[in-house]
Amino acid sequence: PNKAELAAFGEGNDIRTQWHDGDKRLYDDDNNLSDVGRKQMETLGRFFGEEYAQLLGNESVRWESSPAERCEESGKLFLKGFEAASSCQVPSKPIEDNQRMVTFKAWAQTGTPYFASVQGLKSGDHEAHAMRARSRRRSLENMYAELNEDHTEVPDSLLLYWSCYLHCLAEAEAYDCEALPEPSICPATKGRNNLRFNLDWAQ
Repeated sequence: PNKAELAAFGEGNDIRTQWHDGDKRLYDDDNNLSDVGRKQMETLGRFFGEEYAQLLGNESVRWESSPAERCEESGKLFLKGFEAASSCQVPSKPIEDNQRMVTFKAWAQTGTPYFASVQGLKSGDHEAHAMRARSRRRSLENMYAELNEDHTEVPDSLLLYWSCYLHCLAEAEAYDCEALPEPSICPATKGRNNLRFNLDWAQ
């Protein structure tokens, strides 16, 4: 996860601190793939290579990526697995058109409609989002109380905006963890699982 996805959790909350590796806060780093994630990307590439390489034959594969280091590394690992299971030629670097920040991080580009829309969600200027936020206020506060956070002073729209990331955090935990042999343990993993452990729906 990145900093935005953990904005709802204080510095001492276990859901945040589980993403610390010694003195390093993984969510502050642009290169924050875990070893488990690296293996998964290469395995996924191998699967796609076995399944779909025949459609490409010996053609060269071109690929695009966000300029974020973790995204480029993910692409390289995926294509390493893909190339090993196919006869395709894979370049080591993504296409560079000097537009990658706009293409892949439009939400962070000031002056764009996308940026304005995201800011509207956070501020309450987006009417439909603000209405939904008001209607979900009590349930969100109760949910965060289960996660040891008091957000009674956080504006409705910002609280709902933060909460959209919870599924991403649950998925990040699930991908990071290793399965345990006993399926009755819930969640049936070891490692990072504080969010899923505390919220039934996230398991």
